Amino acid sequence: MAIERINGLTLAGLKDLIDSLGYFAASDESSGTYTFYADAEKQKPVLQYTSSYFRFSSTGNVNGAGTPYIGASYTVAPKYAMKTRNGLLLSNVVEYASSSWTPWMGIIGKSNNGAVAAAFSRQGSQSDFVYMNSSAYGEQTVTGVGYLTFRSQYNKPTNANLTSQVAGCQIPTCPDAGTSYIKGALGLVLAPWNYYWGKVIIGGINYASNGFIALNDEV
Repeated sequence: MAIERINGLTLAGLKDLIDSLGYFAASDESSGTYTFYADAEKQKPVLQYTSSYFRFSSTGNVNGAGTPYIGASYTVAPKYAMKTRNGLLLSNVVEYASSSWTPWMGIIGKSNNGAVAAAFSRQGSQSDFVYMNSSAYGEQTVTGVGYLTFRSQYNKPTNANLTSQVAGCQIPTCPDAGTSYIKGALGLVLAPWNYYWGKVIIGGINYASNGFIALNDEV
């Protein structure tokens, strides 16, 4: 499929978009809280969002008191998305604003092992890097420690040899054994763009990207 861009998302529209992935057995909305479940009986809530936060539980208990989950708050809910074969790239902005700018971004996808997975940035990130945390359903419980840091560059460096350089790494999750990461996703340790919202080609592969993270369109 071609990378699809969606602008001006409402909270309800975002629910429809997440439902379209087919990753969850059921979903619902109650008083502005949108919840997605691993089971049709709605006993295992995995993903949840409101106008002010996203949460993801690797144990299917995102509502449980004291339950660890990865989460991210924001002052502006995500209004923009790009959909690929590997999931959704979300953002609440599409361009760089100022040196004190604090973007929010996220990925909803699957791990290389087929588990539903997510990565969210932490509101309050610096304008030249973001903190991300990530998790996959059925893997070890994540308690919000061990943030990943991804950098981008708003101004191309003066050294011409670096202006086209892109360095990325997989976004890992936390399996009990072996290796797990979000399939098709990269954290961009170095990129020559400012907050670039669109398609980029990295290593001959099409990615949706905002300059900090990227999600490809490969099977």
